[in-house]
Amino acid sequence: MDRSHRRTAGTALDQVLLGLRDTAPVTADVLLTEPGAAIRAAAGWTEDTPDVALLRLRTALDALEPLAAAALRAAWGLDSDKETTLQARRLAFTGGHPDLDEADCSHLEEQASQELALRLMGGHYSAAPERLRRPSVPGGFLVREHRVTTVYVDGRLEGRRHLVGGFAVDASAHFTYRAADGARLARVEDATVVETRLVGGGTEFVLRPGLHPPGPGRRPPVEFTFVEALPKPVRLRRSRRMTDRFDVQLPVLRLTHRLEFLGEPPRAVRVDGAKRVLSEHTGASFDWRESAQVERVGVAGTSISTTSVWGPVRWPSLALAVFFALPAVPDLPLLLGDLGDLGLGVWTGVQAVSFCLALGALFAYFRRRHQLRFKSGHGILTLRQVPPSAIAPLQEAAIDTKLCSAAQALIFAQGVVQSRQLRQRLVETYELDQRTVRQRVSIDVEVPRKLLPREANGRKRLTSVYFPVLIPRKSKFQDDFSVYGADGEALHVLPYRQYLQLAATVLRQLLMSATGVTTPQALPEAAVEAERAALTLMVARRSADGFAPDMAKVDNWESRVRLPANASPAQQNALRLAVDFVRMLTFNYAIVVPLPIDCHGRALVKFQQTLVPELNLSSRRQRLALLLGARPIDLTFSIVMASTCQSYHLRVTGTDDLYLGDQNLVDSAATLHGQAKHEYVPPHVRFRRRLGQPHAHVYTRFFPEPAEVVTGPRQRRFERPSVRLKFFETPPGSLFRAVVSALACLALVWIVGVVSSRTPDADTDAPAFLLVFPAVVGAWLGFDAAGRRLLEGTLAARISLSCTVLISIVSTGLFLGHKGLDDVISWHRLPVSVLWVNDWSWLVAVLLSGANAFVTAVIYLRRTAFYSYLATRAQGEGEVLANG
Repeated sequence: MDRSHRRTAGTALDQVLLGLRDTAPVTADVLLTEPGAAIRAAAGWTEDTPDVALLRLRTALDALEPLAAAALRAAWGLDSDKETTLQARRLAFTGGHPDLDEADCSHLEEQASQELALRLMGGHYSAAPERLRRPSVPGGFLVREHRVTTVYVDGRLEGRRHLVGGFAVDASAHFTYRAADGARLARVEDATVVETRLVGGGTEFVLRPGLHPPGPGRRPPVEFTFVEALPKPVRLRRSRRMTDRFDVQLPVLRLTHRLEFLGEPPRAVRVDGAKRVLSEHTGASFDWRESAQVERVGVAGTSISTTSVWGPVRWPSLALAVFFALPAVPDLPLLLGDLGDLGLGVWTGVQAVSFCLALGALFAYFRRRHQLRFKSGHGILTLRQVPPSAIAPLQEAAIDTKLCSAAQALIFAQGVVQSRQLRQRLVETYELDQRTVRQRVSIDVEVPRKLLPREANGRKRLTSVYFPVLIPRKSKFQDDFSVYGADGEALHVLPYRQYLQLAATVLRQLLMSATGVTTPQALPEAAVEAERAALTLMVARRSADGFAPDMAKVDNWESRVRLPANASPAQQNALRLAVDFVRMLTFNYAIVVPLPIDCHGRALVKFQQTLVPELNLSSRRQRLALLLGARPIDLTFSIVMASTCQSYHLRVTGTDDLYLGDQNLVDSAATLHGQAKHEYVPPHVRFRRRLGQPHAHVYTRFFPEPAEVVTGPRQRRFERPSVRLKFFETPPGSLFRAVVSALACLALVWIVGVVSSRTPDADTDAPAFLLVFPAVVGAWLGFDAAGRRLLEGTLAARISLSCTVLISIVSTGLFLGHKGLDDVISWHRLPVSVLWVNDWSWLVAVLLSGANAFVTAVIYLRRTAFYSYLATRAQGEGEVLANG
């Protein structure tokens, strides 16, 4: 039977079925009314007579859960027509079921109407009357609600989040979902993927939901979630318009479709052809936009189509480029005849300006076109959260005190929360490599005597501690990371599982100290619940922006810990330390090593890793340097580690062909106005006095933690104290090569200009070859090979070489034009010669080459003089940058 006439919007079918309670008793005549017509249309009974349709409806009722079906039959008055009101029919029904009241009747009627609506929409009762029976529901699962959230990240379709709720008709109920080819399911909660099938260009996933004990007269309630992670496209998308379609695969009473845009929002969105207005929201740590939700009755075989347009409009830029390029195409002297010297000069200038404007508009077009093409990141939907069931094993293992003693637990907690107490001196060294930076850190560790257990009553001396070498943000990788001891031998780094177990054990020890119990098993139940909530925060997986998907909200877990009424200051400090410990490890994780210590509690630990510098292209000058291939010589190094130790040294070692020309402390004004915790003196920062060497040295002590600053209305951030170092090339360097090339270009252009302006009919092509020579030399000196180091080639040298090449090519064309077009164009002669040149075109070429050579030479001489001063001055000279 053709079912294309079914409705896909309007009042939900279960509400229509509930509405029949007001028209009871339900007879064949009721099915001729508007609600009855809606029921017949949804079930596909439009060609049946009212009596046959009523028979089908009764048969469908018999397939429902018996108690709920009986309640709905009674509300409809199918069994008795004596009662005239709904309340009377409910009282009569509860008379036969003493354990039910009127409120239970309402719940049973709603459940029965929902199940009946799903069965009718599924088309299970379309057989001939003589073959009426209770058909089986495919999969034994009826979908009552399906919430779909389609997620886009920077214009790329990332995937979908699904929440499915319904009724399990039998114990083997399962839900089948068909996804695109290459898709996979992640973060499946309250369900199990039992089978995966490849079917006709797609992938079918069979999920078996977990069943909960049903209430009286109710089907087992089912609700589960999963994420459909779509594969990344093999090719970069060129179109800014993206069309997506979500197919409704099973009948569903309420289908909610929601759009979520992370990163750059779209310019326009249409859902099923209707424009949707985007409303802006602020999440936990990121901004996202969503369209208005689309709620409908979902019928299998229908779909929801979404069209989104990303990025700014780019076609006006292309049209502008074409408009500016038009004046450069026609040859007006050929079309209009002789324009005169003035007209020809003006037209040539207009063509040159139009060509430059066309290039600018074309650049704007490509910048807008490719703005989102290369944006790519890790999929946020595939981040599967740690289930709550994983917390119990950590709590059980925390009872075992063999992993760490109470003293080791306290030392580790202090190392995480107040690392300054353990780290006496920290030396951070950066070595500039070819394309990366090698970081080497040396830490002098000294455990305070008050934290070391005393050797008494046969107690052994503490020989090792768990030391947090580094505490990075969650989701941050450490490339080529290794840890060494004082003897250079590699130290064992705890795997992540052992680190979590250590953190759980330390938290149990702190809670024991706070509550005053002596054994882990004696911890009060309220403290155990608080510990479970705290561990949920510590083990949670987070994205780069700190967002933890699918994690239950945990607030004020410490309020569940009940301290004794006469709690000592030590107990209060233990609880406060536990709170700070959990707060630190909520958004961070610790890299821990078992570190041997001597009898005084001292040790030396070193670690090293490889860092990739971030390229800053915020200014036009930086973008121009990238375009010309100049390497950055302005680097910024974070000194956040200075707040984790008593004394801090930063050393940056460059290469022999560079020297340090400037150094400064940035993004630290508010931080330096503060004071470090548990310190009584202000911070002190000092730079090495001397400049001109290929390395930098910064020293700090008592450096405070980064301060929080206000950046806008309801916007705050923490400062990131950093040292900005500016390096220069040691003379001669690439700038000297640019000067030589510019001077050679000036000499040749000047000589050829003098000869050509005085002897225009010279029968030789030698000047053409001579003028090309500077271009060849400039390309060979500056652009012959790709750079091999992180700092190589200055912007001034690159610009000078580019100008040299351009002037050389233009001068060659000018010479050929003078020689070949002398009969067509009358070149303007100056009444007097300037620099022995009396042709205005050659004079312009000479002046441009002279300006290029002069500016390049001045920059080179100035930097050479600056380097000479730095290299020859005494140690006592120079500026001392200090604070404190």
